[in-house]
Amino acid sequence: MDEAYERAINFYERNYRLACFYTLSKDSKRINLEDAGRQRCRFCGRQSPEVSFKLEAHAIPQLLGNNKLFSRYECDTCNTFFGNGIENDYGNWSKPMRTLTGRKGKNGVPTHKGGGDTGWRLERINNHFYINAGENEHNRPFVASEDYRVIDFALKCDPHRPIAVHKAFVKMALSILPETELPNFRQALAWIMNSSHQEDVPILAPVLVTITPGPSLITGINIGVICRKENALDAVPYAFLLLSYGNESFQVIIPSPDRDVFLEGQRLTLPPLPQPRSPDGPLRVYPLDLRGTELVTDAVSQCTFEFESVQCSNYP
Repeated sequence: MDEAYERAINFYERNYRLACFYTLSKDSKRINLEDAGRQRCRFCGRQSPEVSFKLEAHAIPQLLGNNKLFSRYECDTCNTFFGNGIENDYGNWSKPMRTLTGRKGKNGVPTHKGGGDTGWRLERINNHFYINAGENEHNRPFVASEDYRVIDFALKCDPHRPIAVHKAFVKMALSILPETELPNFRQALAWIMNSSHQEDVPILAPVLVTITPGPSLITGINIGVICRKENALDAVPYAFLLLSYGNESFQVIIPSPDRDVFLEGQRLTLPPLPQPRSPDGPLRVYPLDLRGTELVTDAVSQCTFEFESVQCSNYP
């Protein structure tokens, strides 16, 4: 164990406790989250018969492959609001990596294509990665080595608002938190319900992203929330969302101005939560600033793939 890894482990052990955690795989049983007492939506505060609860509300977006974790405290109105709003932004932003890593959602693994009828196409079928290079080599969002085994991708994200993507992360956290923790996140609940996307709550630090090289270690989804201990030794934010799927892990502060008033006005630099080492190379950690409020249409996701074997075919 290297020194930086050990320091990070000690930092989180002395400051945080686990509030909730779920490991979801194809063999997991269905989990229905519900609050105690009468059925009430934890997002808008309304209850039946004012609102209905007939739709299946995915606690984590279905586009990430979640068909195991559901909530019974999200009404149909809020379910539709989030699906057409911040979760749609999240899907547009995350689409390239979901294609490259084979993340299967409601409609399968998303396909990327461009250049018209004779253009390029990327898709996954039966766990195989298919690349149609198309006729125009200058229009392709990828560059291959001579033997085609190493390919550098630069895939364009669909239009999205970065701060809406940030809200989608926060919504996932608020969907899985125990009911007893909700009073600590009143402002965050109001923030994600506001369709005007502004930084109306303090975002104390960028999202921390860890990329693990090699084959996807997490075929399902790991998601949890850690909260600050009452006797925490350092000045740290109250809570983080921890989300991992495929080769990506995300660490996102959940806004809690009431609990973090002493951190107001600061931009924090925090160590990433240590991830398991990979035999395929060093982990890559970087900050991701999602505070932008304007629609982004030119964002690009970059990734390099090395394939063990490649089968090439030429079509007339």
